[in-house]
Amino acid sequence: MENKKQVAIIGAGVSGLLACKYCLSKGFKPMVFDFESDIGGVWSKSMKTTRLQVPHGLYHFSDFPWPDEVDVYPTQQQMLDYLHSYANKFDLMQHIRLNSKVKGISYDGPSSEAWELWNGTGETFPLDGKWNVSVDDTRNATTQVWIMNARIEIMSC
Repeated sequence: MENKKQVAIIGAGVSGLLACKYCLSKGFKPMVFDFESDIGGVWSKSMKTTRLQVPHGLYHFSDFPWPDEVDVYPTQQQMLDYLHSYANKFDLMQHIRLNSKVKGISYDGPSSEAWELWNGTGETFPLDGKWNVSVDDTRNATTQVWIMNARIEIMSC
């Protein structure tokens, strides 16, 4: 049985993609939730005339260079293409749930003492609890609760 630490990541923009790749490289099992129908974060909703505010050499993933033919100040479409290429290169799409709006996250542990333990000492939650991640599917207005073991980290990107 696979016992990888689960990580819930909210948002499939630049930071969410990077967090997903990093978690995979460390042996974690990430799941990225994004309420949009595509990856890209703010770039997926920006105007077509929007460009990156700095030269592309100052804004890139350290392990994934821009293609040679990109503009010095990439367009919105070039940014989206770059993010898609990154996600495809590192096989991130299988870990991303699009059209998925996180409505709530709750800890279902053995008792309320778990919160006091975590809040008071900085210790992690006990391993016999679980997290319930409530997610609305924005296409059909259904809600699904993802139940994850207590070995979970939550990142909002």
